[in-house]
Amino acid sequence: AVLRCLGTAQRTVLAIYTSKLLGLGLLASASGCLLGYLGQAGIVVILGDLLGGTLPPPSWQPVAFGLAVGLVTLAAFALPPVVRLRQVPPLRVLRRDLGAPPLSALGLYGLGAVALAGLMLWISRDAVLTGWLLLGTAGTLLVLGGAAWLLVRMLRPLRQRVGVSLRFGLAGIARRPTDSVVQVLAFGLGLMALLLLSVVRNDLLDIWQQRVPPEAPNHFLINIQPRQVEEVSRWFADQGIDGVTLHPMSRARLARINDYPAAEWPRLNESGQGWVNHGLNLSWATRLQVDNRVVAGRWWGEAEQSQLLISVEQRMAENLGIGVGDELVFRVAEQPVTVRVANIRAVDWDNFRVNFFLVTTPAALEQLPATYVTSVFLPAERKPLLADLIRAFPSITVFDVEAILSQVRAVIGQVVQAVEFVFLFTLAAGVMVLYAALQSSIEERLQEGAMLRALGARRAQLR
Repeated sequence: AVLRCLGTAQRTVLAIYTSKLLGLGLLASASGCLLGYLGQAGIVVILGDLLGGTLPPPSWQPVAFGLAVGLVTLAAFALPPVVRLRQVPPLRVLRRDLGAPPLSALGLYGLGAVALAGLMLWISRDAVLTGWLLLGTAGTLLVLGGAAWLLVRMLRPLRQRVGVSLRFGLAGIARRPTDSVVQVLAFGLGLMALLLLSVVRNDLLDIWQQRVPPEAPNHFLINIQPRQVEEVSRWFADQGIDGVTLHPMSRARLARINDYPAAEWPRLNESGQGWVNHGLNLSWATRLQVDNRVVAGRWWGEAEQSQLLISVEQRMAENLGIGVGDELVFRVAEQPVTVRVANIRAVDWDNFRVNFFLVTTPAALEQLPATYVTSVFLPAERKPLLADLIRAFPSITVFDVEAILSQVRAVIGQVVQAVEFVFLFTLAAGVMVLYAALQSSIEERLQEGAMLRALGARRAQLR
């Protein structure tokens, strides 16, 4: 209003405050980029030997991205009130009740929501994922905002039951319910992210371990040659270890799906492309394993075992975009093998038994090169038997699953620490939003404080 009284044009007022906003945005975004650079150094310290070397220095692309995110977010929420300054009348200098037309909440937060949605889409490059994220965010804010509003409402009856200092503090919260709800949301979301991460970190590993049967196989044996099958089975029987089943396994590559080269199959998704680009393990069987369940088609009977049929695991079938009746061509030891999909199976992978994504009838693979694989459970006191096994069959390779799981747990622990380190930035953002919300009402609080001091309130009571 003073600038307008001095004859400043509307566009000049707008340019002055827009330039201030731009300078603030550049300073804050540059500070964020610097924190990100330091954050990478912190992650390197946490992950340590997991990285197996030093990370390359960051490029300028993340800096440009960070500046863009900061400036877009600031402009979306702060630019509308700045634009309104053009409409402040000069008479505002003398009459403080005059001002620019109020900006609707829909106009302010609607623009901010659109900007954030655009940023999410830019980051994820997935419209469906962005849509679900926006819906989840809106639902979370609605539920948490309602809970915060109820908490603020519940404070009102307490004001009559507490001392003077606490009564004025509760009155300040209840008198500005909207600001109070925003402050609770800002700080609560940051805490929720950290708490959720800590809960998920513990629960995921614990639930997975609970689903593994107590006597699940803890050792896998591979590279068993066909001529050794009977000898290995007899060796385990002599040791009193029953239920050891050896499964044939052949390496293959998927060459064609129906009339298409496998890599050009139109219903192939990104995960399916990975299956096509890498080698696959094929096995053959006469009976369906007890931990498998047919979800489409049917398992082959005795009369059909001479036909060229294949069973595909459910998740793999979805990624490859195939179903019952489709024709697949594999190359096994450079020999083409053409099979028809007879059924789709659901597999229980959590029991640690030997299972395969692809299982054929005996007629498809029985005459082709193969090795055998099996899994076995050995309690700690019987593990020395493995040394005797390897001395008897030097070509067999033994994998100790427990040792692998211990290594996996160590890796997960390091990764979780790194993620928690990143989430500290979320908590810091929540604290800064809380501070900004408090600053937005600082003039009103100062006036209240002055009135309370005039009425005899002590400094300790004000604090």
